[in-house]
Amino acid sequence: MSRILLVDDHEPVCISLQAMIKGMGHETVYATTGKQALVMHQQDPVDVLVTDIFMPDMDGYELIQKFHRDYPEVKVVAMSGGIPRAPGGPYLEVAGKFGAQWLLRKPFSATRLIEIITEATGEAVGH
Repeated sequence: MSRILLVDDHEPVCISLQAMIKGMGHETVYATTGKQALVMHQQDPVDVLVTDIFMPDMDGYELIQKFHRDYPEVKVVAMSGGIPRAPGGPYLEVAGKFGAQWLLRKPFSATRLIEIITEATGEAVGH
């Protein structure tokens, strides 16, 4: 079982994703800010970070960079439903340049999320 941290400034998104991932047998926690996510990871490390890009206190780009630099063992999934372009290219591709290994454009299917979590954890569903 892997420990997964979900980060989105819209709590209902976190709750919905948490339900899907818990159904896979993983432990999930969530944060509604990037700063809160860093504190949570420092207190109880996670295996996978799933983060939104556009958030008010610390955007997903900064959070991804911090995890990539300070916690390179953590797998990173970036997700967003925001504007299609950011400085430097399409926003999700930019997240990949900052260290995200998987990119999810909202809205996405539960099936796609399950596929990515399975790849990131290396664990089959329900194990």
